[in-house]
Amino acid sequence: MYLGHPLLNFLKKEYKLKNDAALAKALGVKPPTISKLHANRQVLSAEMKIIIHKKTGMSIADIESFLGEDNDSGRAEV
Repeated sequence: MYLGHPLLNFLKKEYKLKNDAALAKALGVKPPTISKLHANRQVLSAEMKIIIHKKTGMSIADIESFLGEDNDSGRAEV
């Protein structure tokens, strides 16, 4: 059983938003964007990660942790 997008669910709970439309408004994106993310028809883009970071103060690493992304993958060693 699919329970929705973990990051979006967290944001709605954390900021006490009643629904996806309220989340879309809080993030400054169109409601279909949130709907597509919930339905797995769209991946969370880098632009969307930055929007969430700017609006919530969450680090990109924390955002990516909700997505199960390895924060170090693809980065060059310095």
